[in-house]
Amino acid sequence: MRRFRDEFGENEKKIAERTNLDAYDLLTLEASRIPPGSEGLLFLPHLMGAGPPEFDPYAKGVLFGLTLNHTKAHFIRAILESIAFMLRRNIEMIEELAIKFHKIRYIDGGSRSSLWNQIKADVTSKAILTFQNEEVAYLGVAILAGVAGGLFKSIEEGCEVMVRLKKRYEPNPEN
Repeated sequence: MRRFRDEFGENEKKIAERTNLDAYDLLTLEASRIPPGSEGLLFLPHLMGAGPPEFDPYAKGVLFGLTLNHTKAHFIRAILESIAFMLRRNIEMIEELAIKFHKIRYIDGGSRSSLWNQIKADVTSKAILTFQNEEVAYLGVAILAGVAGGLFKSIEEGCEVMVRLKKRYEPNPEN
């Protein structure tokens, strides 16, 4: 998404500067107008080779199914969906090792977009949880300091007190 924003999101960056909005929010707002499946536009996001689980440094990105009906909004949604499918593939690989997932906790920038979180929930068939405090490194330090200072009896207690759910996204089978 950063590459797309930097190369094709000049208008969104300008609007973001003038309105104090986030360019990513503007891009995902465009993508929200497009139905799941991006009307047949598929994106393979291997712009720097393929990562896990199919490592291939020579893999290339692919746009497939492109027609004259596809817009910038379709491209954005196809990117979001492609990354969600990469997440799904990694989860499937881990689950093949008999480690089951029931929910996914998302942090930092990837947790801010409601559309993208819903796409990830739909594609993985797992609940996606986001948290009030996105700066988890600082939160972790605060919890550890609380344990060391005697404020909490354990890390688990510190987490119970300090970690707050922001939103839970449930998979929508229709999508």
